[in-house]
Amino acid sequence: MSEAERDQTRELARQVGVDFGATLTVALAYIGDRLGIFRAIAENGAMTSAELAHRTGLNERYLREWASTMTAAGYIDYNPSDRKFALNQAQRTVLLDEWSPLHMTGAFQYAITCIRQLSPLTEAFRHGGGVPFADFGPEIAESIRRMFQAGYEAWVVSLWIPAVPDVHSRLVARGEVAEVGCGSGQCLMPVAKAFPNSRFTGYDVDPRSIALARQRSAQEGLADRVSFEQVPAEDIVDPDRFDLVMAFNCIHDMVNPRGALRAIQRAQAGWCVDVVGGERFRPSRRESQPLGPFALRSEYDALYDGVTRSWWRGPRHGRGRRPCA
Repeated sequence: MSEAERDQTRELARQVGVDFGATLTVALAYIGDRLGIFRAIAENGAMTSAELAHRTGLNERYLREWASTMTAAGYIDYNPSDRKFALNQAQRTVLLDEWSPLHMTGAFQYAITCIRQLSPLTEAFRHGGGVPFADFGPEIAESIRRMFQAGYEAWVVSLWIPAVPDVHSRLVARGEVAEVGCGSGQCLMPVAKAFPNSRFTGYDVDPRSIALARQRSAQEGLADRVSFEQVPAEDIVDPDRFDLVMAFNCIHDMVNPRGALRAIQRAQAGWCVDVVGGERFRPSRRESQPLGPFALRSEYDALYDGVTRSWWRGPRHGRGRRPCA
């Protein structure tokens, strides 16, 4: 083995160790989120593990090891002089502020929800096919909402829609808007609030997500002009209806993405705008894209949900404006 090969081997071993530690860190961070440990520290100030156990009713020995791991990961702070754990402002934002685009605890939930599907994924490797989205359980819809809601709240209305020519004025006046792969409405409802003269329809295949979206729409007083339908994207039958069709982080997840794109095109009115977003990643540029491994790993979620009849890889990100036939 040459010196260059030895360096490469050591670097790979180091990276495997980093990934191993990160995997266990995510699992423990998920527990901290689900059990409210991060929030307890934030709300009660710096505490020892014994004080944290008293506040939460959880086992002190487990909390001590949990807090030590979170400190090593940089998720919480530790003061050795008084043996107390605390959260600084950056940690509070990332771990607790669900209305910040930098909030990340939904990612812990998403990762664990996907990891739970390793057994059926292993069978899919052997025999092909896929795992239905419904089999991921109720946490998958919640984790997706938590991961993307704050970003949609911050960017879709203020940045993305105004960036598409003329669409803003159409929605201010009176427009028809659809979102394909709407989930629990985390994107569509903020847009609906911003454009009270327009009407909105969300489409998704997941019954849990649609139920949550309808519940939230009613709670926020939007049900008279925001509706949600449980239907596969390729089966949407609303020809020549919509001024704006949105699809974020979903086309690549679908069983029949080409059929979904054809249905989107049919649903667009004579003058239309479609906004489609998703990952854009080139494996050859891994060094310049630190989130690249996440993008590829998250593709497994898309793959073993979507591959039951076909799989298609097309453009990862695009924005189109065109007259529609």
